[in-house]
Amino acid sequence: MQIYEKIKQLRLDHHLTQQEAADLLNISQYRYAKYELGSHIVDDETKIRITELYRITMDDLYGLTNFPRVYQKGFMLRLFLPDPLSESNLNNLRAYLELLYATQ
Repeated sequence: MQIYEKIKQLRLDHHLTQQEAADLLNISQYRYAKYELGSHIVDDETKIRITELYRITMDDLYGLTNFPRVYQKGFMLRLFLPDPLSESNLNNLRAYLELLYATQ
């Protein structure tokens, strides 16, 4: 798998739009789309941001491993919550996130 295919697959696996991924990487959606098409070379700084965003290693990004490992530096959690969230459920969610953070 080429790097541009891997970038697209990672984005889809994390249920992000191109615009959302671009925003998280601090680049334009146009530039991000060019990366996914393979028509623009991904610069090193953006490669680093991609590995941090998706918590993978550079080896994983380049397809040098068969089993992706979790990148330990960062922690990204994307939640799709009902709106509105009750105060009780919000407190439960906060407690759960604190527990997750504490066990990292």
